[in-house]
Amino acid sequence: MNPLSPLPISGALAGGEPDPRRRRRRRRRFALGALFLGAVVLLGWWRIARPAFPTVPFRLPAWPAATPTPSPSPRPATPSPRPSATATPWTPAAGVVVPPAPFFRFGRPFHPPDLALPARSYLYGTDAEGSLLLHHGNDLGAGAGTDVRSIGDGTVVYAGLDDARRFGPTFDFFGRLVLVRHDATLDGQPLYALYGHLATTVVRYGQKVQRGAELGTVGMAGIALGPHLHLEVRTAAADYEATRNPLLFLAPVPGTGAVVARVRDAVGRPLHGALVGLFALDGGERWIANSRTYPAEHVHPTAPFDENLVFSDLPPGRYALSMVHHSASIRTEVTVPADGAAFAVLAP
Repeated sequence: MNPLSPLPISGALAGGEPDPRRRRRRRRRFALGALFLGAVVLLGWWRIARPAFPTVPFRLPAWPAATPTPSPSPRPATPSPRPSATATPWTPAAGVVVPPAPFFRFGRPFHPPDLALPARSYLYGTDAEGSLLLHHGNDLGAGAGTDVRSIGDGTVVYAGLDDARRFGPTFDFFGRLVLVRHDATLDGQPLYALYGHLATTVVRYGQKVQRGAELGTVGMAGIALGPHLHLEVRTAAADYEATRNPLLFLAPVPGTGAVVARVRDAVGRPLHGALVGLFALDGGERWIANSRTYPAEHVHPTAPFDENLVFSDLPPGRYALSMVHHSASIRTEVTVPADGAAFAVLAP
């Protein structure tokens, strides 16, 4: 066949094979017929086998009729709480005072209590005119071996040497000590008493002790120059900078009293390191002692007194506190009661 001759419209191609176009047309007609027949069969089956669904008539929703909104009833008045009793902060006024606990409530570390009195030449917050270290407690002289007793109820938190644990400015400062956490507190803070320079201890860690219980004996361990008891009151167990004046917490020796002084300048600021003299006035004026007020650092006044000088174990009677400030003599008088305390303000 001439390759350029047109294909015949019908009939067989060269080689005797049937026309592929006719075969495709037959296949399409057969597929369409089968598809139509399947659709008819499926529709008939669905009409016979479908479930009978109930017919529910459609109705518009019935809107509720408008009703007036009732006015809210007035709320019952809330009853005002009844006032409860609250503790009124205590503020000292000049004169005889009756401070709350724990002030002047602790006992003495010796029995009988007048066995030894704090050295007035080396009170809390003083340095013996620069010849000794700044004092963070009080020294009570007593013979070596004298029994040392707890000033109050509490728990022993340390007993032994301070060569491995520091309680003072250096190791081995107190030598041998007992530290008691007392049951009494100060404005929510714990109160600790430290008994230093002991020769022996007779209590152990965790032991409960009562006021007057034996803790050890007087010695001269650590840096002590002679037998005596170094007594501190602290608000933190191992913090040498957390001390308070012990004479604010020790009850005066029976039959005597104490004077707590707040020494200020003309505008009410604390006078640090001021030299104050104490004079008895009954039976003629006579000098009793001199002492310096607290320095600005390392020792602390105690609220609400905000004091910077305390004298204790004074016979009851009239006293005067005197100082010289900017070449002017400043003086105030106070009456010290037996078994009590007086508060004085010394200021220009």
